[in-house]
Amino acid sequence: MYNGILNLYKEQGFTSFDAVAKLRGILHQKKIGHTGTLDPLAEGVLVMLLGSATKLSDILTSDHKEYEAEMKLGCTSDTDDITGNIVYKTGCSEDDHNEATAESEEESGRDTNAVVPTNEEIEVAVMSFVGSYDQLPPMYAAIKVDGKKLYEYAREGKSVERTPRKVDIHEIKIMEINYPYVRFYVKCSKGTYIRSLCRDIG
Repeated sequence: MYNGILNLYKEQGFTSFDAVAKLRGILHQKKIGHTGTLDPLAEGVLVMLLGSATKLSDILTSDHKEYEAEMKLGCTSDTDDITGNIVYKTGCSEDDHNEATAESEEESGRDTNAVVPTNEEIEVAVMSFVGSYDQLPPMYAAIKVDGKKLYEYAREGKSVERTPRKVDIHEIKIMEINYPYVRFYVKCSKGTYIRSLCRDIG
């Protein structure tokens, strides 16, 4: 039996359980776990624990996590990501945003009640989430309520009450704004849903 820690690069389209199952098949070993779930849409390092190293799970999961994410503004889906059904959409287009940004830069006076955000307004909104806040998990999540995972309720068309959880956003760096897309880096506490962070920023 293999004992140790393995950093596995998970590609898009695979669940974290898929990664564990595949590694079990390769190593012919059942005792394998991981330190945190990545969404199927996400790609990146999945820390795998082999054999006796599974005992280190609590120690390894207590630290912060780092992600790079791309957020699309102007619409909301039932899964809080691009794979879901759109449940809300604004009428703000890329041209509207560019015009609003140009007007703001020229200080020509703009209706502050308009839904069209400038680059500066986007930056302010994103950076306002640095710190602690109570985050509502998405319905499509592996969190259990009454012994059943949230995504199982969601697939049955049921919505259940979810309890907001305190998360810590240690750092955010905006990498690029190309409306309606915003790319950013985030360092956060364990249990933070980046999908939910994007939803809340929006």
